[in-house]
Amino acid sequence: MKRVATNWDPQKQTPLLGFDCVSLGPTEFKELFRRNFGVLLHPRDLGVLVSMYDKQGEGRADSAEFLKDFWQIGRDERELQARKRMQMVRKLNIKQNERLRERADRRSKVKEVAVEKHTEDHVRSAIAKTTRVAERYVVSRDQGFRQLERGGMMGPTTFREQLRTIFGLRLTRAEVGGLISAFDLHRDGMVDAKEFAFRFHTLARDSHAAKVAEGQARNETARRRNREQEEALLTKLREQSKCKVNWSFSEDELKRGLKMIAVAASTYDKARLGADINRIAQMKMDPTAFRAQLLMNFRVRLGPGELGAVFTAFDKDNSKLIDGTELMHEFFRMGREERAKNLAEAERQRHRADLKEKNFRQRLEDRFIEQTAAKVVWPRLMYDPFDDDYNMDDHDPATSVGSTTLSKSVGDNKSRGRSNNDNNNEPGDVSREPSARRRRRPKISASTAEFLAQIRKEEMTIRAMTCRGRRRKNGDSNHRNGGGDDSCDLFSYPGGPRTATAAGLPSTSPARPMTSSLKGSINNGDPNRNVHTRAETAAARAPGRRREVNPEQRDSEEEPVGASSAATDDAEELALPPSRLNPRALGHSASFSTDDGRVSTATSVSTARGSTARSSRGGGSRSSSFTASGRGFEPNFGQTIFEHGGVVGGDEVW
Repeated sequence: MKRVATNWDPQKQTPLLGFDCVSLGPTEFKELFRRNFGVLLHPRDLGVLVSMYDKQGEGRADSAEFLKDFWQIGRDERELQARKRMQMVRKLNIKQNERLRERADRRSKVKEVAVEKHTEDHVRSAIAKTTRVAERYVVSRDQGFRQLERGGMMGPTTFREQLRTIFGLRLTRAEVGGLISAFDLHRDGMVDAKEFAFRFHTLARDSHAAKVAEGQARNETARRRNREQEEALLTKLREQSKCKVNWSFSEDELKRGLKMIAVAASTYDKARLGADINRIAQMKMDPTAFRAQLLMNFRVRLGPGELGAVFTAFDKDNSKLIDGTELMHEFFRMGREERAKNLAEAERQRHRADLKEKNFRQRLEDRFIEQTAAKVVWPRLMYDPFDDDYNMDDHDPATSVGSTTLSKSVGDNKSRGRSNNDNNNEPGDVSREPSARRRRRPKISASTAEFLAQIRKEEMTIRAMTCRGRRRKNGDSNHRNGGGDDSCDLFSYPGGPRTATAAGLPSTSPARPMTSSLKGSINNGDPNRNVHTRAETAAARAPGRRREVNPEQRDSEEEPVGASSAATDDAEELALPPSRLNPRALGHSASFSTDDGRVSTATSVSTARGSTARSSRGGGSRSSSFTASGRGFEPNFGQTIFEHGGVVGGDEVW
């Protein structure tokens, strides 16, 4: 704190901030000490200071006591330092005075210098030393020389002291005597200060003039020597400049020489120093001068054959002399042609570089597009309806290996109940299909294979159905259910009943002929009406009964399309592929029911895209019918439902 208080001057520093409170805690005291004095207190120092000014014993420093001691310590220390400085100055003054007195005493005690005998050598040595001093001495910078010019007569002792103090010249007694004899005009052993100053300037001028003359003589000698060397060099060059010229030059030498001059002309700059075009234009040059001018001005060095070829090309009149004007005219013309050629070549190179860069960038872009493009591996199903290579005959269950030809009677219950597992084409069995399709088919699960096989079976069934419309020209005795216009017979053909295989229908079971009669109801646009209730299905199974669908009862117990119904163990879940549906038929549905003397089975099929149907087969029947209801077959509906179908109400197969 003593050091801080000593260096703190209230008149120069800003007032102390924060110490106007009653007391300060350790934290406040440390922070104010840092802010005001820039000193970070050590914890021990902080504890000592707080304890010193803690008058109440509360661990807090009294601000008033601290400030009073701070100012008092600062004043005491500053006064002490001032007294010390005064004492030091007093001691220095005493020592300086003592040194001055001693010097004065020494000067007063100095005896007269006894001048010894001197010789001419001593005189020349003293004058030479004085001349060297005068050469480098600057009079305007020394006030002692000014006093010397105003001074009077000087004896040997004073003269020697002035030379030492003003000029730094130290002479021996013999040299002092010789110098006094040189400057003593009155021969009284005294030197006039003004006379010495004048002679001193004279020595400086004479020395400078002598140096200048010496330099001029040295320069003249150097110039004379250089001139002699130049003349010798020119003589040597004249001897060497008599170049050899080969007048029997070849075509390659001519092209090479003209190419060198053209290159020099294309790079020639008129602003460049060294080439005097006007002087060259006024010359008449022989081969030697021509070669020298090309070498000195344009830095073109030609060989004997090249020189002869170029000289012959420029010598139009065969006078063995080249006119400088014609030379410069041809020179600049060749330069223009060479520059034009260089520009054209540069443009071609730039075009090639641009094309190369463009191709490179295109390759980079193609590579980037190829690298960033999404890589898609499209799945290939067992049956792709959009595949052009697909052959329906290869996958027709009615014609494939293992299918059973239903050649027996339609109502043969014995053959219907018989099963033949050995000949049955189970869904998903791909071993019996053509080898070409089996090689291309991807690996799928058994359930997926079964699902796709059932889709194929149902599609073949739909394609094989025959329907007669409501406007048939000749009557049909097989119309069922009142003979309405929307009825059609699926299995009534001219010539009697046909088996499933003969009609082109697939066999759902090898030992069971497809003799079920189908009765369907197509509901326009209402997918909720594609179902039968469980009660209706059970009633339809009763022998000898036929149950009509009640719309009110249907709303009470509906079963979603594709849901499991009460069917026999051989019920199959089918799905109609959306690719085989007519787009106009989306949103319409068809309901089918079988009718025989003993068992009725309900089948729900939706023609909407992606919907499923469930088919249950029951006992035998000797007649089948399909009944259509609703607006599904109206003319404004488009008259078509399926992709492979025909006109509803006509005789075409759909």
